[in-house]
Amino acid sequence: MITPAFSIKTFNKIKRIFPIKPRDKIFLPIIINPTNLENFLRIFPNSITVSFPNYTIYSSILRNQFLAEKIVNNEITVKMDFFGIYSNFLSENATMTIILFPTNLALNLVKYALHKIISLSSTIALLIIVGNKKQNELISKLLELSQLEYSKSKSQSYNFYVIPKFNSTINIQSKFTDYTFKIQYKKNFSEFEFYSSDGVFSKDKVDDGTNFLIETVLKKTTISKDDEIIDYFSGLGVIGIVIAKKFRPKKIHFIESDIISLYLLKRNLNNYQIDRSVVHEMDGLEKPNIPFQTIDFIVANPPTHIRKEEFIHFLKISKDLLKIKGKLIIVINKIIPYEQTLKEFFPNPQKIDVYQKNNYKIIINKKIN
Repeated sequence: MITPAFSIKTFNKIKRIFPIKPRDKIFLPIIINPTNLENFLRIFPNSITVSFPNYTIYSSILRNQFLAEKIVNNEITVKMDFFGIYSNFLSENATMTIILFPTNLALNLVKYALHKIISLSSTIALLIIVGNKKQNELISKLLELSQLEYSKSKSQSYNFYVIPKFNSTINIQSKFTDYTFKIQYKKNFSEFEFYSSDGVFSKDKVDDGTNFLIETVLKKTTISKDDEIIDYFSGLGVIGIVIAKKFRPKKIHFIESDIISLYLLKRNLNNYQIDRSVVHEMDGLEKPNIPFQTIDFIVANPPTHIRKEEFIHFLKISKDLLKIKGKLIIVINKIIPYEQTLKEFFPNPQKIDVYQKNNYKIIINKKIN
């Protein structure tokens, strides 16, 4: 998700069109930019509740000293959610709600969020800020249908919708399950269906890299019922679930940071009754609560945008978690030059196997020391 840092001019615009009093309690239901949150807190020293849609975003917030101190001192109430997937959408007792839609947020997710807003029974003041043309068209249409009184203005590339006294009488039941669908995946030993939605990686099908990784695991590895496995950056849980159904290992850990992906992952695990699983809701570049040298296999399809220093950090964590002779199996795009980096961390070249297919390569490394 992407939300650029607002300029001072934009914040002055917010102050002018959306007057916030000292006693107002502010709810920011989707924040992904640390700079914007810091400026909100400096400009509006109110009681603020913030909802983050991703644990990686939350980690970046904590790296900001000013914001970290505010959170530690309980000056900010933090929720991990996306418009009520896991909890009540509205913060209790909030009087002002400000929504900054990420510019690349899928229209279906914008629609879901707006339906959650319109279904509120509380009386609040509401400000919606949007910088995407199609999102703007959708919001205008839905607000007109809602028969709510609102004003609209523009500053720079953003549109501002102000609803000074929001209390919709329209009965809209909005559940995230209404925005999910199933994708099919077939292997020679079974056919799979996975819940998916907008806002996740490769939403319409199992991507080629993941499929190549699964094929390689099935053909090139032997996983026993005593093994413990991590599916890193697990997304919908495709890799781990296929491994669980094929090999039935002792335990599989799923590590995922995105709230929407976590919702779908848990639904998929429940659907396939993978009861030997543990879901770690966390930034994938933080160390999970798993003892060192207890893992037999780590399988991972890292994000294509992962930076070298982040990849190195992931390798450090993996090396600590793997048993002696444990294996790290990753798939990366062939243009990403991280193969040498992996060899530097696991300095046993004879123990690294590389397989390539189309635009992807699989690297299997066996930990020796």
